[in-house]
Amino acid sequence: MQVERKYEQWKAITESDFVTLFIKTWFTFIAVLRELNPDVDVFTADGMPRGDKPFLNAYKEGWNNFEIERSS
Repeated sequence: MQVERKYEQWKAITESDFVTLFIKTWFTFIAVLRELNPDVDVFTADGMPRGDKPFLNAYKEGWNNFEIERSS
């Protein structure tokens, strides 16, 4: 009766898929913020990485300043 055991771990597999999707989405979001804000300092004066916070702050401060070109 292996058919009964086939879907035994469906919840764990589904949860791991959601976690993987979240991680991929987060890194894609941060990569887009890096492209949109190339002037943000990635490292501190000591050479230590600053993480994602500088990009998130730049997004919070200037998200409505983007201009969209519309073709007539």
